[in-house]
Amino acid sequence: METFQRLFRNAAFTYKIRFGAINWKAYILFTLITPVMQMFCFALLARYANGGNIDYWFIGNALVLTYMSSLFGMGTQFSNEREIGTLILIIASPESKIATFLPRTIMFTIEGCLNVIVGYAFGFLAFGFNISTGQFLSLLVLCFVASFVAAGFGVMISSLALLTRDLNLLLNVSSMVLLGLTGANFSLERLPQFLQFLPKILPLTRSIKISHYIMKGETLMSHSYLIFGEIFMGLLLMILGMLLFKFIEKKAIKKGTLDLI
Repeated sequence: METFQRLFRNAAFTYKIRFGAINWKAYILFTLITPVMQMFCFALLARYANGGNIDYWFIGNALVLTYMSSLFGMGTQFSNEREIGTLILIIASPESKIATFLPRTIMFTIEGCLNVIVGYAFGFLAFGFNISTGQFLSLLVLCFVASFVAAGFGVMISSLALLTRDLNLLLNVSSMVLLGLTGANFSLERLPQFLQFLPKILPLTRSIKISHYIMKGETLMSHSYLIFGEIFMGLLLMILGMLLFKFIEKKAIKKGTLDLI
């Protein structure tokens, strides 16, 4: 139990650091209102373009909201540590780097899921979607899966951020790729042939596809292979991100500096 308590303390402490300098109003605006307004923008655009029926696009955009916290939250972790001067202490510490950083995904996964749930609630109230209890529970499970894989992508981006001085460009390009190439805003069949492979290797693509099946009345477990594929993608991205960090760590120790570019 002590191990799990330490894990959650680490996750909660890291999360508090991120928002310690702002009040609760700014916190709500930044973490909930802003992403939900973005979702509404794309949903209304879909209504105009598709003649009124937007449930297909609304649910997909709600799931993409996970990148606002899971991707941007985790994606800035290593760079923030470097900027405040604590990354070098973490590297010098004998403590496992996996035990230090991966627990941080917990709070960002929870926040990402909260974004999706709030998005669902606003959408159901504003657009009057009619779904069954089973569909709603399936979408709740799906939002945790989507948040997890987005957090895994954030770990990967966080390691890549140590190789560039323009973190904002990296994060913004990644978020636009998720918005445009995961099926949230238009059918993937419309992509050029040479880009058809790309959605298959991106996180959130399978989650959005499952959400479309759920809205058609199909059960979650009838497409369990997509769920397991998404979980595997999240784990793979986390492993690759930590391996890349390990490589950067060895280079930093050898060169005596964290500025590797």
